[in-house]
Amino acid sequence: MSSQQSKRLVSLDILRGITIAGMLMVNNPGTWSHIYAPLDHAEWIGLTPTDLVFPFFMFCMGVAMYFSLRKFDFKFSPKLALKIVRRTVLLFLIGWAIHWFSHLMYGLAKGQPWAVAVNNLPTLRILGVFQRLALCYFFGSLCAIFIKHKMLPWVVGGILVIYAVILGVGHGYDFSLDNIVARIDNAVMGPDHMYHESAGGYSIALDPEGILSTLPCIAHTLIGFLVGKMIIEHRDNRYRMACLLEVGFAFILLGWLLHYGIPCSKKVWSSTYVLITTGLAMSVLALLILVIDVKGHKKWCHFFQAFGINPLSLYVLGSVFSIIFGAVTLHKSADFENPDPVKASTLYTQAAQQGIAQAQNNLAVAYYTGTGVDVNKPRAVQLLQQAVGTDTLPKAAAHYNLALAYMTDNTAANDAQAVQLLTLAADSAMQQAQFNLGLCYDFGKGGLAVDHKKAAELYSLAAQQGLKRAQTAVEACYSDTLGVTAHNTFNDLFITDMTACDTIAGKQLTAAQRTYNSAVALAQGAGERTTVHSAVFDFCKAVTADETMASCLFAIIFILFNWIFGYILYKKNIIIKI
Repeated sequence: MSSQQSKRLVSLDILRGITIAGMLMVNNPGTWSHIYAPLDHAEWIGLTPTDLVFPFFMFCMGVAMYFSLRKFDFKFSPKLALKIVRRTVLLFLIGWAIHWFSHLMYGLAKGQPWAVAVNNLPTLRILGVFQRLALCYFFGSLCAIFIKHKMLPWVVGGILVIYAVILGVGHGYDFSLDNIVARIDNAVMGPDHMYHESAGGYSIALDPEGILSTLPCIAHTLIGFLVGKMIIEHRDNRYRMACLLEVGFAFILLGWLLHYGIPCSKKVWSSTYVLITTGLAMSVLALLILVIDVKGHKKWCHFFQAFGINPLSLYVLGSVFSIIFGAVTLHKSADFENPDPVKASTLYTQAAQQGIAQAQNNLAVAYYTGTGVDVNKPRAVQLLQQAVGTDTLPKAAAHYNLALAYMTDNTAANDAQAVQLLTLAADSAMQQAQFNLGLCYDFGKGGLAVDHKKAAELYSLAAQQGLKRAQTAVEACYSDTLGVTAHNTFNDLFITDMTACDTIAGKQLTAAQRTYNSAVALAQGAGERTTVHSAVFDFCKAVTADETMASCLFAIIFILFNWIFGYILYKKNIIIKI
């Protein structure tokens, strides 16, 4: 290897190292409830520093892919085919193994029997970060082998244009199950095998590493490939810098200008997202070439080089450590109990038979969701009707849950009854009921006349209590006279989760009430469990006295912990190929 090529690889290693360190940092905050804003992804549309780390790594993979395939002169051969297939399969297996291991460890931590925890294939996520790397490497390599390199810019442009059109006509920029990205993933993989994205206070089955959004990622990788081609063909570092900066600036400017019509979103990997992030990656690579290769400032590189030499292996290691730290228990409080929904359902049944309305409500929720008992929706409805018919207060949860049950049965009579029940629950200041009743007014459900003003009033009541999706709905009402109906459907927004009642307070409780309270404790679990993760985070909180700063400190400590292993491999010149 020539010295010039070695220098090029150091620059690329540092960029990969910075990216891997960034991926580990943003994936491992001390707590997800207090994240420093730049270390969190944009909720749906937009771009934060966190949204740059994965696309930067995809770009780096494309650059390295040129170096790798160049050894085969970009010509198909059985040996090259075996290499491509082997790496693709290995990346898929690693992605699946990490997700399976996560379910296993957290299942055991929750007290699940080994046989239950180990059998998590029905909910195994099919696609993810490693699977996306695998698909982009596979199809990117095929393009590099079978398509003339001078045609690749046209391939990239064609993919980005076609994808932008598909999203435009397929509601691809709407956070909705009507989004074509979500529709394809749900149809092919099913919601149980997908990541569920959240925005505006509600969640839908929409995988950010899904099937359709892999298409622009292939173009993303090919842009990196073309940058690798330029680096190899031109040995003058100043020419490389000029080329990277010129093209990078053009990409950023084009993406910025187009984002008004083609929103920039990581969640669907939009075409403008590809342009802006690859443009920024080129600019950062140009800066690294200037600092490392032209100016010769290399002492600061060692930290990131430890990550850059073995990027994927350290990311795998970091993922495994993250799971272990979050699942391994260091200490349990004296009153600690794992949730036991089966025993809880048994006790709910005993209390429900003695007329405890809260027990009837919670047992109905268990039957409706299949928690601790087999799903039996007719039985759930019977129990809710019993709870509503008793004189025991409060009944808001039973009113609300029965309304939800009725609304899943598409009959006009049930819809009208559901609206009446929602009204009763909303009058009891139940925020979910206020929001859902607002939707009924907005969309004219249950025999109600469309009344956007009444809907906005109900959204405001729910928003004042902190319901995030209600706050989003209020914003929509201010921005459009049609409110949430302008860009969403009723089913997209309607809250379908039933509500369980809490324990009954008081010192002089009946035996049935005490049985009910025991059931609630069994359903929710009791006491505290200290894990490695929570122990380190508690230390960070003690040091910083601020949860957001503690979350950042935890992420830094986690990076340093992983860096130790990377540095050992780096010093021993060990490269683990994945």
